[in-house]
Amino acid sequence: ITTEEFKRILYALRTRPHKHQIRDRALLTVCALLGLRAKELISIRYGDLRLSDDPPLIDVLTAKQREAKKRLIFDDMAVPPSALKALKEFISTVDKSKRQPWSRVFRMTTRQAGRLFKTYSKIAGLNPKYSIHCLRHFRGMRVYEETKDLVQVRESLRHKNLTSTQIYLHAHDHHKINARIDVEEDEA
Repeated sequence: ITTEEFKRILYALRTRPHKHQIRDRALLTVCALLGLRAKELISIRYGDLRLSDDPPLIDVLTAKQREAKKRLIFDDMAVPPSALKALKEFISTVDKSKRQPWSRVFRMTTRQAGRLFKTYSKIAGLNPKYSIHCLRHFRGMRVYEETKDLVQVRESLRHKNLTSTQIYLHAHDHHKINARIDVEEDEA
C-alpha cells in the first residue's frame, strides 16, 4: 500500500458518522504507523498506553504473550505524532468508566478490524485483495525507504529473524522497476 493509497483510505473515513470516524481513524493510523499486526492492535489496553512519556509509547503484546508473561525485545513502541493525535482524540470520546487499565482500547475482534479496513479500502477504490495486514507492510516499506536498513525494518516490525524482513528489499526493488516503467510509458 502506498502513501497515496493510505491517504485515500483516510479520506474515505469521511463517509462514516463522526463517532465511528474518530475511532476508525485512530485504529487505522495506529495500525499503519506502528506496523502492528491486527492481533496486536486489538490487544492494546489502556494500561499499555504511556502517551505522556517523551516519546509517547505503547507496550505492544498480544493476549497470548500477556498471559505467558512473555516479553519481547521490541515491546515498547514510540507513537508518531499523527497516530498520537488520532489516539488521543479517540480516547477523549470514550466514557471514563470504560478506560480501565485492563480494558481494550479498540473493542473489536481482529475480524471486525479486517472488515473495517476492507470497507474503507473499497470506498477508496483500492485493490480488493488488500487486507489490514497491508498496513503493516506500509510501515515496513516506509522504514526501508527512509533507512535502506533491513535490521531497522526488522526491529520496527518486531520480526524474530531477518528472513521475514527480506520481503521489503524485494518489494522495494519491484516498486522501483514499476515506477521506472510508469515514467517511460508517460513519456511515450
